[in-house]
Amino acid sequence: MGENMSFKIDRTKALEKYVKHAKDAADELVENFCKRSDIIDLATSEAAQKLWIAKITDPKVQERRIKNLKKVSITELHTAMREYGGENYKKGVEKKKTKWQKRVEPYFDVIESVVPTLPPKTADPMENIDNRLKAIVAALVKKKEEIG
Repeated sequence: MGENMSFKIDRTKALEKYVKHAKDAADELVENFCKRSDIIDLATSEAAQKLWIAKITDPKVQERRIKNLKKVSITELHTAMREYGGENYKKGVEKKKTKWQKRVEPYFDVIESVVPTLPPKTADPMENIDNRLKAIVAALVKKKEEIG
């Protein structure tokens, strides 16, 4: 006792264990997540909203966010995007195309109903903004507020 003994963590082994255990636990994690039916209720609760606001308005959290973002280089971001982004994005788009369609349909309906009621286009772009574009934007904003 009292002796200064050298202590070293085998970082290579720690990384190997982390990767192995994370991969081994992935299926169980997904299964347990999918068993839960309270996730949305918990995430949309008043307590969750208060906690989120407290966290994002905490100056320490804001400082830590900036500090950690500054640790990442644009080269790292570009490399990760090129390596993983394209294929994963394509897969995500394919999987979520029905959801996208369902979400945009009400807005398509609004545009299709408003455009026929608009005055004809003119040569004046500012007049077109005032007489045509603003009516479309107002109708889309109204629909967004209706949908929530």
